[in-house]
Amino acid sequence: MPDASFTEFIRDQLGTPPVNDFRRMFGGLGIYRSGVFLGIIYEGRLYFKTTATTRAAYDDAGMAVFQTNARQRLTAYREVPAQMIEDAEQLRRWAEQACVAASRTQGPRRGGRPASQSARPWANRLGLVRLQTEAA
Repeated sequence: MPDASFTEFIRDQLGTPPVNDFRRMFGGLGIYRSGVFLGIIYEGRLYFKTTATTRAAYDDAGMAVFQTNARQRLTAYREVPAQMIEDAEQLRRWAEQACVAASRTQGPRRGGRPASQSARPWANRLGLVRLQTEAA
């Protein structure tokens, strides 16, 4: 479980919604903005999604790739430098860049079907989704 004080500090630094959805994953927390997975808090470190363009700033600062063990690496996620974490305005800018990077690589949900259909396939078979649509 991630350090609660660090997580709260990151929440405060990122500000009010839409960056307010933190979900457990990888033994840490995933950070989501409007459903887009843009970052990870893991073992007291913050990682953001990068692109070829934004990755250079992380590499110049000598920041590490996200890695939970020797076999699992997410090379598109880089550790955020401490000086960026301390500066809320800068951190929000980097979070926005991470969100843009993530939204470019994350396709539509489950083949582009609406959540109501993909989340409840049994409802489709029973005609419940169609009935709800017809009733509207």
